[in-house]
Amino acid sequence: MKKLSITLAFVMIASMSFIGCSKSTEPKVTTIQFMETLTSPERTKFVKELISDFELKNKDVKVELISEPWEQAHDKIITMSAANQLPDVMEMAANWASEIGATGKLEDLGPYYNKWDKKDTLTEKSLKLGKAYKDTLYVVPHSLYFQAMYYRNDWFKAAGVDVPKTTEDFFNTAEKITDKSKNRYGYSFRGGAGSWTLMSNFIMTNGGFTNYFDENGKCVFRKPESVETFKKFTDMYLKAAPKDALNWGYAETVDAFTSSNTALIIQDSEVIKSCETKMDKGTFETGLCPVGPDGKRYLQGGYIGFSMPSASYKKEASWKFISYMMSPEVNLKWGVKNSVIPATKVPNDSAEFKKGYISAYTNTLEDSNTVLFSAPEYLPEWGEFTGKIAGQELQSYLLKKQTAEKTMNNISTYLENANAKYNKKSSIK
Repeated sequence: MKKLSITLAFVMIASMSFIGCSKSTEPKVTTIQFMETLTSPERTKFVKELISDFELKNKDVKVELISEPWEQAHDKIITMSAANQLPDVMEMAANWASEIGATGKLEDLGPYYNKWDKKDTLTEKSLKLGKAYKDTLYVVPHSLYFQAMYYRNDWFKAAGVDVPKTTEDFFNTAEKITDKSKNRYGYSFRGGAGSWTLMSNFIMTNGGFTNYFDENGKCVFRKPESVETFKKFTDMYLKAAPKDALNWGYAETVDAFTSSNTALIIQDSEVIKSCETKMDKGTFETGLCPVGPDGKRYLQGGYIGFSMPSASYKKEASWKFISYMMSPEVNLKWGVKNSVIPATKVPNDSAEFKKGYISAYTNTLEDSNTVLFSAPEYLPEWGEFTGKIAGQELQSYLLKKQTAEKTMNNISTYLENANAKYNKKSSIK
């Protein structure tokens, strides 16, 4: 009986040991939140597919997706940052990186990036953009953004109108092709959130400017030629756009173009997918943005990428997800699927960006008349300026509450003050 008891005891101990070993081999699952900030039904569906693939390959990490529409994303991130509730990984736009980075709430991704075995696949330009604020990698860009022109090919042919090549052509064509009796308007004017990039590109192109500030720190938007271009640009709202365009953001301008309401739109490459999905083949085409008096087009180069908050306690799991999304094969797939220029090096034999609608963007980069300039995204106030201040000033003018001169002066004063403040802090350090 005693021997039997001892035997049973050994069996029980062995069984418990086996169970313990079994439990210890099970991966501990870390759940992270990922916020996408440039949403569309097609894009979100693709993001979910990538998340599923990532989770299949990484059993120890689960990703909860938060989809925040572009127009609300900036304010949402600011609110979450103030409450110390930022998601573990978030899509960060160039316009916001300095603003959030200045609060000290973004993690320096440099140490993670430097240990990454695929770091050499990120292009030099992408790395430079991600380190724009304090030369610190607060964002790993996944897509590069600059603008091209979309036009209703069928409308242009029917009206016998040529595709605009210069900014003056563009302004005139938008008005000429407008037919209010048919509810057709020349231009998808963006009067609401995110209006600044479009407007500033025209001002910079007509003035031949590559910098927001002159050698004395004065903003170029005060110049008479800048005020004149501002008037011509905003005239398109008055003469060639629906009245409700006063409050249009990204989604509304794209919807107006794809639903046969407007003839021209200047936008990033992600719009291609929306056009292909909603428009009949042959009704639209893409082309290079118009040039200014010096024969060149000046376009703001931007990006959107991945960031993580400094307060997160799930940084290893978060970086695992970021590095998966930034792997060359996934980044290239992302670029093809969403019609964006990848931040990683595109293989020389890749033809996806040399043909079709996206070729307008490839041709823009290769054209010697294209000048990509950098906006002062290093300013902590830049996010507030592009997301709020510039739009308010534009609407005040469109609603005839102030003159064009006052609008440009207000914008210039805000930017000059922010730049002087930044330079003062930098000189002290």
